[in-house]
Amino acid sequence: MKERIAEHNLAPQKLIDEVDAQGGFGFLAHPFEKGMPFHEKSKAYTWNDLSVQGYRGISIWNFSSRWKERVKTPLHGLFFLAFKRKALKGPSRRTLGFWDEQCQDRRVVAIGASDAHGRVFKWGPIRLRPFSYDFLLWTINIHVLLNRRLPKDFSAAKAAVYEAIREGRLFIAHDGLCPARGFRFDFMSKEGYDLYMGEEGSYQEGEFVIELPQPGEIRMVKDGRVDKVWSGMEAVYRVREKGVYRVEAYRRSILFGLRPWIFSNPIYLR
Repeated sequence: MKERIAEHNLAPQKLIDEVDAQGGFGFLAHPFEKGMPFHEKSKAYTWNDLSVQGYRGISIWNFSSRWKERVKTPLHGLFFLAFKRKALKGPSRRTLGFWDEQCQDRRVVAIGASDAHGRVFKWGPIRLRPFSYDFLLWTINIHVLLNRRLPKDFSAAKAAVYEAIREGRLFIAHDGLCPARGFRFDFMSKEGYDLYMGEEGSYQEGEFVIELPQPGEIRMVKDGRVDKVWSGMEAVYRVREKGVYRVEAYRRSILFGLRPWIFSNPIYLR
């Protein structure tokens, strides 16, 4: 974007169109947030108009939203504060279902967010800050993949990062659970061309290659449904038909079982 949109309370589609006209792009923020049952009476900040068109993507995983949805009583709050990393839930089924459905028609980029506000929680005489900025900013992150070395010039570097985000060359990870740097998901066709996260190509036979930086459970999701599951650090998936393919990875915890860790953007074989 080149100019700030000064007019307030624009209709959702009008806002998207104004941003698009300036060369910008945006994401639907936590469209199915539920809010905190305790204290906030489940007040939620959702994107309500799902009929809009032209948006670039969806924020599918938000730390603050998913954490507070489970806090029904003070005891719940204490428990989830004590295990704030390992007890976090992944993107909701409704959110993933909506995203997968949209991807059948066009490329829709998924991002994640920490939603770091650093707010002070107030309840009677109690005043506390449940999450510091340092903690929140190391929770749900996006890992942006550039196709060349980051330029030293700031404007060029910013343009390269924005372009990668716009094209969906990124994955989402809960780095507070386990650092996800080194995750790989790409397609190699028999004809010799490659596709990476966020990219689209005509269908050809080939293989998806998946690598994790640490052992976990790998799930291949095709057109919104889990098609195959592996355990370990790497997997190869032979492609035999068209589809929208993405990967989910989970880490196992002794107390909490499989915990959501990595969600890739799709590779589209049309």
